[in-house]
Amino acid sequence: MNVLCVIPARGGSKGLKNKNILPFFGKPLIHYTIKAAEESKLTNKIVVSTDDGKIAKVARKYKIQVIKRPVEFATDSAPIELALRHAVEYLKDTEDYPADIVVWLQANMPIR
Repeated sequence: MNVLCVIPARGGSKGLKNKNILPFFGKPLIHYTIKAAEESKLTNKIVVSTDDGKIAKVARKYKIQVIKRPVEFATDSAPIELALRHAVEYLKDTEDYPADIVVWLQANMPIR
């Protein structure tokens, strides 16, 4: 069974600029979500969906696959379902990876 973990992390936060990559106890905030996904024994693929080059660079530093999210799916008003669906369809089309289950972890939640 293909269990996909998608970590959506857009760059356009208005409340706290660059919040997903700001240091939190010495690590970028998104690190804690990536670590939780990696420690799970239930997922077999982890991706970060982002429209932001800085976030992509941090994710790649942790050896996480990045999916470039279209700008229209990364606005304040875009439902998160669009980003999740885009990631699922992208992987199916480009890697022949059909996700049976999709797990959504928010990048800005360091405690699980």
